[in-house]
Amino acid sequence: MKEISTEIKVGVFVVLGVLVLAYMTVNIEKMGIGRAVGYRIYTKLDSASGLVKNSPVRIAGVEVGRVENIVLETGKAKVALRLPFQITLPIDSMAFVKSEGLLGEKYIEIKPGSSKDVFVRQNTEIRQGASPADIDQIFTQIGSVATDIKGVTASLNRVLGGQEGEQSLRKTFENIKEITSDLNITVKQNREKFSTTMSNFENLSRDLAGVSAKAGDTFNTINRVAKKIDDGEGTLGKLVADKTLYDQSKDAMTSLNNIAQKMP
Repeated sequence: MKEISTEIKVGVFVVLGVLVLAYMTVNIEKMGIGRAVGYRIYTKLDSASGLVKNSPVRIAGVEVGRVENIVLETGKAKVALRLPFQITLPIDSMAFVKSEGLLGEKYIEIKPGSSKDVFVRQNTEIRQGASPADIDQIFTQIGSVATDIKGVTASLNRVLGGQEGEQSLRKTFENIKEITSDLNITVKQNREKFSTTMSNFENLSRDLAGVSAKAGDTFNTINRVAKKIDDGEGTLGKLVADKTLYDQSKDAMTSLNNIAQKMP
């Protein structure tokens, strides 16, 4: 029996290898090889500037996933995030765009929500948190402020520059010093009068407090008298409270009036 040549062995091995490779290529998706691990969620951002594919996704500063894809949808950036299965997020979680320092790498920070009943699942969309600050806009505003400061500095330089400006500034400080000195002298000269005025004010306050207390006592007395009248105490109270006595008094006054009219 003839031995199989080396060339035939190599050829058979290559053919078998090609067949195995073809089989794996056709069934690679079914086998799960190369498929991303974890689940995908989405968030829509006003701006995804600085974010790129594979940018980090973090929770509490700890990296837990990656940005999988970024597309434009209805005027916003729809960002796909890939998270591991062991990460569970409440449905009211929010996504923020943050950066490492002022000019560092951008990443997605997820703030877990408080819901304990419903959780994020595959292809769920979570809300965007506060919109990130636009670095270009910040630099534009800083440039505008710097321009304004430069203009003010130039104006001050024109006003105060040169010998004339220096003399004017020195005179201004001398005037301020003189006014301060005059004010100090005035306060010292009128310190006694000021003390007397404050003492009189304190006495007036005490007198007003005494008058207020007396007025309170007077009102209390009036209230007690009014209460006695309402309760029918005393002559006036009985007259007010007793209708019969009131009617009799009225009849007596009418009779006296008639007698007075008959008298010559």
